Amino acid sequence: MAAIATAGDPYTIMEPETVPSTRTGRPSEPIVPSARYELGDQLGRGGMGEVVVAHDVQIGREVAIKRLRHHEPSAQMMSRFLREARIQGRLEHPSIPPVYELAHDEQERPFFAMRKLEGVTLAETLREVQPRFTRQRLLRAFVDVCNAIELAHSRGIVHADLKPGNILLGTHGEVYVIDWGIARELGAPPPPTAMGTPGYMAPEQLRATTIDGRADVYSLGCLLFEVLTRRSLHPRGDAVASTLRGIEIEDPELPPELAEVCRRATRVERSDRLSSAREIGDAVQCYLDGDRDLARRRELAREHLATAHDALAAGDDDTHRSAAMREAGLALALDPELPGAAELVGRIMLETPRTTPAEVVHEVAEREQQEGRSLNKVSGFIGILHLLALPMFIALGIRDVAYLTAYTVLCLMMIGSCAIHAVMQRDRWWNMLLFLSGCVGMTALFARMFTPFIVAPGAGAVAIMTFAFDPRSRSRLVTALMTVATIGAVLGVYLAEVLGIVSPTTIRYDDHVVLRSPLEGIEGFPALETACGFVALLMLVASVGSHVIMREARRSRDQLHVHAWHLRQLIKR
Repeated sequence: MAAIATAGDPYTIMEPETVPSTRTGRPSEPIVPSARYELGDQLGRGGMGEVVVAHDVQIGREVAIKRLRHHEPSAQMMSRFLREARIQGRLEHPSIPPVYELAHDEQERPFFAMRKLEGVTLAETLREVQPRFTRQRLLRAFVDVCNAIELAHSRGIVHADLKPGNILLGTHGEVYVIDWGIARELGAPPPPTAMGTPGYMAPEQLRATTIDGRADVYSLGCLLFEVLTRRSLHPRGDAVASTLRGIEIEDPELPPELAEVCRRATRVERSDRLSSAREIGDAVQCYLDGDRDLARRRELAREHLATAHDALAAGDDDTHRSAAMREAGLALALDPELPGAAELVGRIMLETPRTTPAEVVHEVAEREQQEGRSLNKVSGFIGILHLLALPMFIALGIRDVAYLTAYTVLCLMMIGSCAIHAVMQRDRWWNMLLFLSGCVGMTALFARMFTPFIVAPGAGAVAIMTFAFDPRSRSRLVTALMTVATIGAVLGVYLAEVLGIVSPTTIRYDDHVVLRSPLEGIEGFPALETACGFVALLMLVASVGSHVIMREARRSRDQLHVHAWHLRQLIKR
């Protein structure tokens, strides 16, 4: 049974270590491997060995020293350690760290000196939210890895643990394949347990059978997929089962040439895979050089266009239209000259769907909220203007406390409702009801204070207009109720006068009509100053409200025209 290592990569399956039961009991003091090296800080540590930085006194350079951690290593440990050093040492390639020396320290423990590397692993790079390397740069690095592995295969060596954590991107453009600890020589007997990393190991590695270079080909296919998509080919929790049963790569966003390379490199049966690492590297290099498989692209474009037509024929809802647009867009991207692709894209974009897509509904709602906030400011401004008219009433001699109190309360209801909406940034039915009550109540109060036919009709008309243009009042029924309530506020006062419920303000004679106010403190009605002030106030409110409404309407209209222009440029042939 394979054992999971607890140090290093927690997903790496390692061969169980055999540690002798006899211990010297000596503390682990730093041992200088030879007079040639001055040891420094530790760079890394695994289950069997550790890597420390050292200064090569003889040459005058920084190197990395890898040595065994155990004072009395077992024969198995010694064999694996020496095999790693000799394998890495005989692979001379720019992307394989060179080994400078293999020797023993004063306690006869083996160590080897190699180039000190600086940079970040591919695993770290792929996890970055803001990647420091472009896809093109990573693909060029991937080609270097393929060339290094091809050299190893030509020397009879299989790396057997290729993964993002074992690819180092140097600070000066170098690319290194590191950690040759479980590399195998071709023809060597299989290990007793599976060795490698789930999600990157070939199926034959998981079965602990004899492997060849095609095991590394499989790992390279997994690496290429991850470089292209920034996600693992096999999910972490199901990597072993996914590897053994196989997975079909169907990602329309992948370049078709490279998607095909990934598919052919990760076949479950190794006889079905690409034959060498060089073949993978050459295919990626051709892609980087701009050599596209035009026949394959045209074939894929036709397939995507057919899928788009099928999706559109299946339904006109947002799900089918979205799928049709996506497939038609892919077809157009793969083959801009494909007949019918641009026409279908234009048709989908310009024809109105039978049902509004949910995403559009959401965007419209957000836009309406923005417009509602603008109109809410206008409504608050109207309430403040009404409140500012209160001193004018008092200056004109109006002393009726009941009317002045009602007027003040209604102004505060309107202003308070607008303030609540601005703070909450959302609609509440009770807050809308508060605002509507303030508007209707103010109209009724004007009808009573200044007769139903002087100020009240204009104030009611402004209130209805403001409410009707508010996007928050989408229901026709609600708008109709607001209109009926406002009309009722004006004519209801007159009806109450006719029925004798309240004192009359409008008295008809044979040849004229007399209008008078029930307010105390006014001699004659309407006072000319009051009438002029309210006329100016109503005109100002109507002007400001109309300007805000038209400004928002123009902004929405301009955006629609710009979007339509962009769409026409997109499908123009």
